[in-house]
Amino acid sequence: MTSRQLAYLLIAAGVMGLAARTGGLPPVPAAAWLTVTLVATGVLWARTGSSSRRLVGTALLGIAALSGAGPLVGVVPTGVASAAFLGLWWRAPSRSWPLLAGGLTASITITAVAGTVATVWNPAPLFFLGFAATFAALYLLPQSRGGGLRWAAVPAVVFTLLTVVVNDPSRSLPDWLLPAALIVGGLAMLSGVRRR
Repeated sequence: MTSRQLAYLLIAAGVMGLAARTGGLPPVPAAAWLTVTLVATGVLWARTGSSSRRLVGTALLGIAALSGAGPLVGVVPTGVASAAFLGLWWRAPSRSWPLLAGGLTASITITAVAGTVATVWNPAPLFFLGFAATFAALYLLPQSRGGGLRWAAVPAVVFTLLTVVVNDPSRSLPDWLLPAALIVGGLAMLSGVRRR
C-alpha cells in the first residue's frame, strides 16, 4: 500500500467519522467499511517492508475502522489483528503461526459480525467452522505455505464435528451425544498420557 493510497483511506475514514457523529452507520454499511479497512490492513502487512510503517499504518487503519464501524466497533481489535496476521502469513507463507493466529482471530471476528448483522440467526456454527477450516488448512496446505502439520488433523476433525452438532437446527441429535463425546474424548486423552 502506497502512502497516497493510505492518505485517501484516511480521508475516507475522516468522512466516516463525521457520519458516525450524525448517528452512525447501520450494520450492513458498517460491515462493508470494516471489510475495506481490514483488507487494507492485510495488504499493508503483506506488502510493506518497513516494520515502523506497518505499525503506524495499522494504528491509523484501526482508528479508521473504528470511525465507521458503528455497531461493529467491538470486533475492530480482533479484526485488525487477524488481518495483520494473515497479511504477515501472505508475506512469508512458509510460517504456520501467522496462519493459525490469523485464522482463529478471523473466526472470532466473523462470528461477532454475523451476530450483529443477522440478529435472528445463530452464528455459533461459523465460529466452529472457522476453527475447523484453520486447522484443516494447517494440515492440508503444503509445507511451503505453512501447512503439512500432522497434529492439526485432530482439531480439524473435532471442530468439524462440533460444527455439525451446533448446527443441528432440527435438534435431532440425542441429548446424551455431546456428554458421551466429552467422556470418550477425555478417556482417549488419558490413554495417550498413560502410553508415554
